[in-house]
Amino acid sequence: MTTPHLEVETKLVILSDAPQAIADEIARLESLCGFLLHRIESITVHDLYFDTPDLQLERRGIALRVRSIQSRQLLTLKGPEVNIGSTMQREELEQDWSREALLRIQVELNKKGVDLPAPDPLLTESKSIDVLAGMGLVQTQDRQTHRRRRQVVGGMPGDVSQAELAIDQVMFRFSDRRVCHYEVEIELEASNDVTMVENLTRSLLAHWPVLTVWHHSKYATGKALEALLEHHDIAQEAGDGGDLSPTVYEQVELWLQQRS
Repeated sequence: MTTPHLEVETKLVILSDAPQAIADEIARLESLCGFLLHRIESITVHDLYFDTPDLQLERRGIALRVRSIQSRQLLTLKGPEVNIGSTMQREELEQDWSREALLRIQVELNKKGVDLPAPDPLLTESKSIDVLAGMGLVQTQDRQTHRRRRQVVGGMPGDVSQAELAIDQVMFRFSDRRVCHYEVEIELEASNDVTMVENLTRSLLAHWPVLTVWHHSKYATGKALEALLEHHDIAQEAGDGGDLSPTVYEQVELWLQQRS
């Protein structure tokens, strides 16, 4: 049976009027802080998030996600975030989409005080949104991420990847608007060396002052952007292509602080 693991990562948001250009510069790096950056295949990820109509998961700091990567579909449950230094840490349970995975998620949510019925066995092969609707859940976020990935490895032959550096272009899809968010993630893989992540983070910050540590998940960032757009607070600060100006993130930060 799949067991939860601890996700340890740092997020850096790009605060620039030309975030795509900065993302491209970072993507051209071949080494960082004494580590080699090995290019691996870029991927496009489609994420749908779900919650109860009264947002029981969000109130508990829990996130439930269905992730599609080409023909593969994953079901993910994430626990509350804990910020330690520049890193964000949270428990994550991720499995391939199946009835067994749905039942496991149902059990885990019930343990956390979110009572859901078991998935309808006749719907398991249906669209995820229909299956989860049958369990009393509604879709709360739709986003697509283009991820350029780099393995962080030492300089010796046979060294395994210690972490993954990802340059993400995130398109949030709201009912009547699309906005684009750029961030860089460093996530531990084979190593438990949090200090290594912090050193890599400091090196990136030193090279690009337009980067800043971002202690918010993509989900939380998207919820803030949706609320601010709904009230027209940032409508003029999201360009025609949906790119966000640096001042938008000040408003996002303020909105999230007020909600915490």
